[in-house]
Amino acid sequence: MRLVPPDSGVKSFTVDEGREYRRHRDGTFHVPDSVGKAILRGGEFGRAGVSMRGARGYWCTACRFTSVFRKCGRCGAENLPENDQ
Repeated sequence: MRLVPPDSGVKSFTVDEGREYRRHRDGTFHVPDSVGKAILRGGEFGRAGVSMRGARGYWCTACRFTSVFRKCGRCGAENLPENDQ
């Protein structure tokens, strides 16, 4: 499984059993599926090659605009998390 780090500054990470994974030239980490699934549950890393549409975001109660910010960039109203629709 290939994972995308949350920040380009992440060069490597170590899992519980002491195994270190280093970033490849393409910017992703190549890990076994069992390790990848555990890391994805943590929510920091994303899966490479998969649409990130499922990422958390917010929607405006006034104009229905979606965003990654709590305050609407279109009308200025307070946004709610997408899972509270």
